[in-house]
Amino acid sequence: MVKKIETYMVCDDCLMAIANGDLSALSLLDETEAKLREKAIYSGIDRIQSTVKGGCLVAGDETEEFSWNGCECCLDACGGRRHSVTLIGTEPK
Repeated sequence: MVKKIETYMVCDDCLMAIANGDLSALSLLDETEAKLREKAIYSGIDRIQSTVKGGCLVAGDETEEFSWNGCECCLDACGGRRHSVTLIGTEPK
C-alpha cells in the first residue's frame, strides 16, 4: 500500500524539477554554476526518494513566501520561498 512518508520544504528550483522536470530557470546562471545546481537538485531528489521502497515526491500545496531555512532537497542554505513536497512510498527501506 502506498502511503505518505514525510513532507519536505524545498526551493523554487527543486519544486520545478520535482513537479515537471523543468530546470529552465538555471539558464540565468553561468554554465558551470547551472551544472552544479542541477547536480545538487537531482542528487537531493534521489537521496530523498531512495529512503523508501517505491519512493516518489509529489508537489504539495503549502508555500512559505520567505524562509531562512535551507532547502531540504538540494541543501542550498540561501533564504527564499519554500514549497511543500510529500514523499510517498510503500515502506521504509
